[in-house]
Amino acid sequence: MPPSRHRPLLLLLLTAALLALVATGWPHPLTGYGTRAAVSPASPVQPAPTRPAIAAPVSEGPVPLGSGTGMNPVSPGRAVTAPSGPLWRAPLDGTLILGRAFSPPSSPYGPGHRGVDLVAAPGTQVRAAGRGVVTFAGTIAGRGVTTVSHGSLRTTYEPVEPTVAAGRTVAAGEPIGRLAAGHPGCPAAACLHWGLLEGSRYLDPLGLLRRRSPRLLPLG
Repeated sequence: MPPSRHRPLLLLLLTAALLALVATGWPHPLTGYGTRAAVSPASPVQPAPTRPAIAAPVSEGPVPLGSGTGMNPVSPGRAVTAPSGPLWRAPLDGTLILGRAFSPPSSPYGPGHRGVDLVAAPGTQVRAAGRGVVTFAGTIAGRGVTTVSHGSLRTTYEPVEPTVAAGRTVAAGEPIGRLAAGHPGCPAAACLHWGLLEGSRYLDPLGLLRRRSPRLLPLG
């Protein structure tokens, strides 16, 4: 053990050595260990998984009618076909024989012939000229009369013995009665007086027929 007189000198040397270490930045062992323990090695950063982009659906070709929700969508269904038969037909079968033509009156109560007379045998079947509703089937002034309404038009048939009742819906060509004999002015045993009205105005009923032309009854 060194003499006590040398202790101040040793303390001075130790102090100088510590000051030199601090000046040179020598790391303290405890300080370095604490720093290394506190800071862990950085783990590699994994890139965030990217979601695949969802492309908008591409329509290939036109959108079929009825598949959308726009104004007035067209719903799918069976095709609508036009009626195959004619809208109008003659009230008698076979060739039409015209006994007297249409002659419109000059005034509502003036003279004229408010329809056409078609020659046929008594008892001949009379048919509806078009689809409609029977609005009258009875007797007027001793003659059998049948009226069929077709919207704004009406057809009349006389003299007939009705086989339908008022209120019945009939199709074009459906039987509505039998022709009776004794029509005034008929040049044969029986004539069907066929009339056509639009409101209160009389029209030529032969105008309803587009493909059939009646032949005139030979005179004499």
